[in-house]
Amino acid sequence: MSTKSLLQLSRNQDVPEKGHPRRRLSAGRLALQISAVAGFAVLSAASARAQRDLQATILAKERQELNCLRTGNIAEFASLLAEDAVFVDAHGAAGKAEVVKNVAAFRLQDFVMEDVRFLPLSSRSGVLIYRAGETGTSHGKPFSAEVHVSAIWVEREGKWLCVFSQESAASRPAPKLARHARWQ
Repeated sequence: MSTKSLLQLSRNQDVPEKGHPRRRLSAGRLALQISAVAGFAVLSAASARAQRDLQATILAKERQELNCLRTGNIAEFASLLAEDAVFVDAHGAAGKAEVVKNVAAFRLQDFVMEDVRFLPLSSRSGVLIYRAGETGTSHGKPFSAEVHVSAIWVEREGKWLCVFSQESAASRPAPKLARHARWQ
């Protein structure tokens, strides 16, 4: 923009918009458009940052939950579940009490999370979707499984809780559990 154009803008005189000789753009309108674009850019960056933070928080909580199953910390595992939580697997739906009772005889030895996806539901909740490779023992018997998992986490009164989780058996073989990939 030339010096003359800047002077015209500072005096609030009409300046033709580039490429539109018949259309005039006032300094006020130009400032409003620049402000709107800048504001949108700031909001978009803040929104993307908030979404990344939300995803990181929920992913960390899901890993914490899985690590509780690995270490056998059933009390901590239970503290991560909402009282009204629902869990669904091949046996059907179960509430928190039933799930906590059943995991007492369940230990993960190793797990891998792959193809992790995230969908925010609100500023304080989201769905985590991933494929898990798991090895461990269930009721004293070793197992190896490949499952698709979806889990909904919600922040309630400052505490993150799992309110829903579903596991479905995967159709392809479990990934190899490399030592370097443990507890991802």
